[in-house]
Amino acid sequence: MIRWINEIPMSTENVSAGSGKYPKLDLIIRILKAINSSAQRTEALEETLSIIKEATGMEATGIRLRDGFDYPYYVTKGFPGYFVEAERFLCSYNGMGRLLKDESGNPVLECMCGNVIKSRTDPSLPFFTSFGSFWTNSTTKLLATTSEKERQARTRNRCNGEGYESVALIPLRSRDTIIGLLQLNDKRTDMFTPDLVRYFEDLGNAIGLVFAQKQMETELRHVNEYQKERMRELNCLYSLSSLIGPDASEESAMDSLFSSIARIIPEIWEHHGAAHVKISIFDREYVSDDFIETPTGESLPILLRGDQAGTLCIFFDFRENPAMISRRLDEKRYFLNLLLSRISSLAEIILVEKELRKSRDEMERRVEDRTSELRKANEALEDALAEKMMLIREVNHRVKNNLFILQGILELQTAHMEEGPARQIIKDLDNKVHSISMLHEVLYRSVEQGRINAQTYITSILSFLEESWTAENSIIRISCRIPPRLLLEVDKVLPVGLIINEAATNAFKYAFAGREEGEIIVSLAPEDSGYLLRIADDGIGMPEIPDISRAPSLGLKLIHALTIQLKGELSISREGGTSVTVRFP
Repeated sequence: MIRWINEIPMSTENVSAGSGKYPKLDLIIRILKAINSSAQRTEALEETLSIIKEATGMEATGIRLRDGFDYPYYVTKGFPGYFVEAERFLCSYNGMGRLLKDESGNPVLECMCGNVIKSRTDPSLPFFTSFGSFWTNSTTKLLATTSEKERQARTRNRCNGEGYESVALIPLRSRDTIIGLLQLNDKRTDMFTPDLVRYFEDLGNAIGLVFAQKQMETELRHVNEYQKERMRELNCLYSLSSLIGPDASEESAMDSLFSSIARIIPEIWEHHGAAHVKISIFDREYVSDDFIETPTGESLPILLRGDQAGTLCIFFDFRENPAMISRRLDEKRYFLNLLLSRISSLAEIILVEKELRKSRDEMERRVEDRTSELRKANEALEDALAEKMMLIREVNHRVKNNLFILQGILELQTAHMEEGPARQIIKDLDNKVHSISMLHEVLYRSVEQGRINAQTYITSILSFLEESWTAENSIIRISCRIPPRLLLEVDKVLPVGLIINEAATNAFKYAFAGREEGEIIVSLAPEDSGYLLRIADDGIGMPEIPDISRAPSLGLKLIHALTIQLKGELSISREGGTSVTVRFP
């Protein structure tokens, strides 16, 4: 408490307001104690206004706080209800109901309250202070003697229309940021003095600092709770991924697998025994430990090839509040949908494995009835089928065990994060994982004697990047200039794809700053005894980097390392944009 008061220079003398007198420091301490003793922000603000109104004798007081773009009344004391409703919001809207914005793209806040909040004040005028406050002892005289230009904005004049003559608007600051507004109104004239206004400015500083601290503490608690919740979910996904093996279609393995899934899912809830799980699939049921079927629960469908193949039932401790159960389910809705998708994928794999096993058994029975000549042909066919099945099994196994958990984590994490550096880092990582995933897809579908169709693979990467990075109002064109039948060795495809991913991502992020249009050109072609790869844009060009191996950007370091892996040569040009060129054998 003392550290906040010490930041505000003030004396302990009395300050008069109307007919009341009160000590400065006394009032500050009372307000800060009220704020710190209240667990809820609304209670703290209402108590603050009550103390100010009682101490000063002001007819009406109010506090506005930031909420999105606007600064609505959060609490008021003494204002009529119709006045509060009419003046609750400050943002301006046009005849179509659309939010008006200024030349910088910021919402237009009307009236004198908007001037103070947006620092549109001129201290050379008598009704503004150097701190950024507005005050007058006669709104009637102010309106009669000043122009709209001097008042900095169009005023609604509702305070004057309601008969309020003495009005003060004091910004609430947290350090250098205005987080709200303290409003003091009275129908009497001459309620303020410069010394009193300065005192209210000190008071506004104190209120803003304490509320900023309480807000930070609240947000920190929410972050910690959020991280614990996500960690439980990630542990659940990790545990599920470790259960999936190549023999999942075997009856004993399948029973063990779904029993383990039913046992693991309740662990995502905070309290032990809060939830019980039953999975019904393939005409069997699997339940969690100490399973209890309570009256409160939810049944979620497990889909297989578009049809319902089973259900995931979650039952909750009957002692839980139904409203709390509903809230917890809503919080975990995305995770449960992701979990259902993974269970459905697993069921699809099991079904395909069974069908393949049945098909192979039928083929073997027919082969036994053939002549020796057909038997040899069937043996060759069986070898080919076995090789095909082994490839399918290996691809499935790799996708399941290597990419299942990573993609699940990235999808879950980005869905719960706001825009910012952390979300950007995970988005970049998701792009890299996608490039690797597409390699597995192309390897599975179009490998020709150890080579990959470069156009197919690179086009898929660029399409994903264009969809991921192109903003709603921007037009960033991507041109892909690669021969349709160009084949690359498998060990060269992944480094090439990652180089393209990094260079194109850098172009999307930095090359077109301040522009809505631009072009990125990606080309790959044979050259002499090797290949020439170029990723170019017509943007602003990257800064000069003397030694690319020591570049501050992780993306450039990765491009350099991948070029070494290709045993190639890297060069970067900055004429007319940025061009990254890699020659490799």
